[in-house]
Amino acid sequence: MTIDGLSLASFKNIESAQLAFSPKINCFLGRNGMGKSNLLDALYFLSYTKSFSGLTDVQLIRRGDGFAMLRGQYSRRGLDEELSAALRPGRRKSFRRGGKEYKRLSEHIGAFPLVLLSPADMELTAGAAEERRRFIDQIISQDDPRYLDALQRYSQGIDQRNRLLRDECSDRGLFDAVETQLDIYGTYLTSRRRDVR
Repeated sequence: MTIDGLSLASFKNIESAQLAFSPKINCFLGRNGMGKSNLLDALYFLSYTKSFSGLTDVQLIRRGDGFAMLRGQYSRRGLDEELSAALRPGRRKSFRRGGKEYKRLSEHIGAFPLVLLSPADMELTAGAAEERRRFIDQIISQDDPRYLDALQRYSQGIDQRNRLLRDECSDRGLFDAVETQLDIYGTYLTSRRRDVR
């Protein structure tokens, strides 16, 4: 798979940009603050439906503008494909593949795989295990929709269990039901992470 072109409007600090890419190596050169990382973030957004910088969708819209648009043209298995995204404050983001909007954004994860490594990723080797787990989760989720679903459900289960503890719930059956679900999803996550080693 290659990306052939990228069009942006009002994305982060980029008012408007249209780029054509080489099928081989591409480099972005420029001074600090010119938008090199923002171009990479746009490519990341088209693969993951979110920013790698951790900003909310509204924060991705250029200051003073009422929307942001992203469009990527790809070549894959001899076919041309187009992804587009539109962001507007107060509205659900629109994400389309070939003009057809996704009902659930999680359906898109893994369709256009991408791995981003940046200087901040030095934490993968020197930092906490949580960063390594997050990175592995991201990689596996692109290849295994069941893993992504289990990851989301496990996270929801942890939130649910913590809420029960905070509310000082004394219903043992409720705790057991949540723990059973955590065990099912946690076992699958652990086994898939082991496969990656």
